[in-house]
Amino acid sequence: MHKHIDSIRAYKHLLRANVLIMQEKWALPTDPIEHYLLTGFSKPMLFFSTHNFNRRPHDGMMVYIKPSIKIETFTNVHDQHVQVVYLHLRTHTQSFEVCVVNRRPNSNVKGLTDLLEQGPLDICRIVLGDFNIDHLKPSKNLQVLQNHMSSLNLLPTLKGETTEFHSCLDQIDASLQAYKTGVLETSWSDQKTIWINL
Repeated sequence: MHKHIDSIRAYKHLLRANVLIMQEKWALPTDPIEHYLLTGFSKPMLFFSTHNFNRRPHDGMMVYIKPSIKIETFTNVHDQHVQVVYLHLRTHTQSFEVCVVNRRPNSNVKGLTDLLEQGPLDICRIVLGDFNIDHLKPSKNLQVLQNHMSSLNLLPTLKGETTEFHSCLDQIDASLQAYKTGVLETSWSDQKTIWINL
């Protein structure tokens, strides 16, 4: 992300969001936070999933919120294969919980479900992120994941491709009454930006 911050700043449709969550950000704790500032958003929160900074880590997350939204609580849990960040967000009219997932390719899906259980998943109405499981191709991993989400009354909302490789690795699972979801094309990644509007 540190190489593409100017492209993100120029993407006006993206900046209309109230919350932005960037994954695989390639950022370092020593980077000046000013490098990552976006107009209209508070200073981003950085969540790392490694303690080895001999090189720029490709993983980790960066969360941007508009000043009208407050982060009540947050939890960052991870192992060497999966990172899960829980956010309890509040506006002046509603409160909601979001769980953000980043799973490395070819890692055990049980590691993901185990990490999911370490947070307040029972009250999360939205679970989203890069699961690195193709939701368009039947597989054992997909079945395990969908069974786990279904047990929590969370259903996948994206039905089409989320990458340039005709796969759906990213997903938004939700248990909401009214919402819209979709994808946006970007120039800085082979994975599309996924979005949800409440």
